[in-house]
Amino acid sequence: MVAIGPIFPEQETFAAHVPHRDTVGALETALAVTLRTRGYSVLGSHAPEAEPDSELLQQVLAIIDAKFPPTKSPTHGARGQSDTDASKS
Repeated sequence: MVAIGPIFPEQETFAAHVPHRDTVGALETALAVTLRTRGYSVLGSHAPEAEPDSELLQQVLAIIDAKFPPTKSPTHGARGQSDTDASKS
């Protein structure tokens, strides 16, 4: 397991929190898709809602690339589905 963050400081109000939450959600989705295409199993569901911030995604991928290189046999589900969800289709 790898954790990256915090990416943004804690916000004082929910209204201030929402844009950062949405940015991180889009980043999580893009990262889950990337890891699945590399052959890794990803837990949870990551529904595509928005395009990730490209600069932020590149920073995260720079960290992930060393720890999660492509594997020999991809075992990923469809975009936005967990591996468990994909096996049900």
